[in-house]
Amino acid sequence: MTYRALYRKYRPNNYDGVVGQDMIVKTLKNAVKEEKVSHAYLFSGPRGTGKTSVAKIFAKTINCMNPIDGVPCDECEICKLIDAEQTNDVVEIDAASNNGVDEIRDLKSKINLSPSICKYKVYIIDEVHMLSIGAFNALLKTLEEPPRHVVFILATTEMHKLPLTIISRCQNYNFKKITEDQMKIRLDYIVKEEQIKITNTALYEIARISDGGMRDAIGLLEQLYSYTDNNIDIKDVELLSSSVSKDDIAKTIQNIVDGNLNDVFKEVDIFYQEGKDFIKIAEDIVVFLKDILLYKKAKKFFKENYSYNMEKHQDLINKISEEKTYLYISEFNRSIQDLKVSTHPKTIFEIILLKLLDVNTKKETVSSEEEKEVETEVIKIKEPTKKEEVYKEETRVKKEILKETTTEDDFLPFVNIPKYKKILINNTLAKAKKKLLNDLKTKCSQLSTFLINKDFKQAATILLDGKIVGASDECIIWSYQYDAIVERADNLRSEIELLIDNMFSEKYKIINIVEEDWQKIRPHYIKIMKEKKKIDILPEISEEEIKKPPKPKKRSKEIEEAINVFGEDLIEIK
Repeated sequence: MTYRALYRKYRPNNYDGVVGQDMIVKTLKNAVKEEKVSHAYLFSGPRGTGKTSVAKIFAKTINCMNPIDGVPCDECEICKLIDAEQTNDVVEIDAASNNGVDEIRDLKSKINLSPSICKYKVYIIDEVHMLSIGAFNALLKTLEEPPRHVVFILATTEMHKLPLTIISRCQNYNFKKITEDQMKIRLDYIVKEEQIKITNTALYEIARISDGGMRDAIGLLEQLYSYTDNNIDIKDVELLSSSVSKDDIAKTIQNIVDGNLNDVFKEVDIFYQEGKDFIKIAEDIVVFLKDILLYKKAKKFFKENYSYNMEKHQDLINKISEEKTYLYISEFNRSIQDLKVSTHPKTIFEIILLKLLDVNTKKETVSSEEEKEVETEVIKIKEPTKKEEVYKEETRVKKEILKETTTEDDFLPFVNIPKYKKILINNTLAKAKKKLLNDLKTKCSQLSTFLINKDFKQAATILLDGKIVGASDECIIWSYQYDAIVERADNLRSEIELLIDNMFSEKYKIINIVEEDWQKIRPHYIKIMKEKKKIDILPEISEEEIKKPPKPKKRSKEIEEAINVFGEDLIEIK
């Protein structure tokens, strides 16, 4: 008998085998029960989440001779023919290799023919975003008004590449990534059926690194089965997937925190010699740092929901502060894209490490550097006298001026952004609503549909480069990785706010901020809220107002005295 790959062998042929898409399955079942079958469906979502499998099951269900509660019987002649792929009434088309106008015209010439044995003729077009513009245009009219016996099911991993005219003609179903726990349950079933010997830890690692794709997880399991002679443990998974163990990740972070430059780079060389993927290492470091934060903030939750024993890294957990953890996450996260496009990822990875090691060194000396800054002259004597009393008077005046300047405007001094933005961010966080934030994030899935709209294309492109990090009823804080994108977003703010109005049906002010600044601001306000302090609402100022030249400061008594002692022509106020 011909060997079948595990992912094909265990592809679900009924809804019971579909993992992680309960809402979609329920909706499709109800459509059949209530006889409300549409003429066109669009299934979108990440690879390996069940789009094509559900399309085939749905095609079987609507043609089943004896469906029960919206589920195919799997026993009638039609069910068996569809399962065996022996009917021409269910047609699967790969748009990646059949993406031209001629192929779609050929399809159009055949759809008027009645089904041979089924009730519906079903066309499943996989990777539909690969169709050419001409092919989309040829498909449009047919998709809008197909014959009554035809049902289209379009599947895509990149919905943003589809024309709005196609999307609007379909019922849309968004397939989500499969959770690690859901994936683990399915893998347990396959392992039992195939009598594969594998540790529980290794199964969880397969689920984790598959990133929500069931097909990828089953494929990796099959590779491991062939590689290990049916005795799989966590080290085999790490070796075959080019990932690094959590212990090695923890060791790398520990060496960065401790400033052990030699040990850090020895470890990088080992990773390189073992053929590890530096992109995956950076991603794994971000995940591990997130786990540290979660463990610190919700230890009980972590222990109940995560199988990993974080307690063995207690020394690292005690040493690394929340502020430093956020900094490390930010640095590795922003560098992942550089690693993906670089021809020398090891070099880029080493540069990240050097930067973080340098940050540690700077942190240790920050106090002395701040003191030097504080001691910078505020009043400069153009022609200094050597008399002792002159120096004493100069020092006294400098201290007084320093006192005034350090207390005058110390609002969020650790970020260099315009004051009007600081005030808007402050007021947004004072009135922030978590539910609203989550709702807006969910609605952002519609953003990609505006990429083909000539009025909103630029604004949508910019917004897709960032993410929502805070929201109130009046304002949304949008974070971007680079200053250049923030500048572009500020320049297109009116277009962006108009797009947001169209998408959310509400008017919002948009505050654009670079991710690095947000990672400094966020902990500051979290600390305020932890201390159960109220965030004061500040009077807002416009961007134009902040650009006005400041009013001259009123001279203090001490400055006036200094001028009287040295003369106004000898005093320069910095």
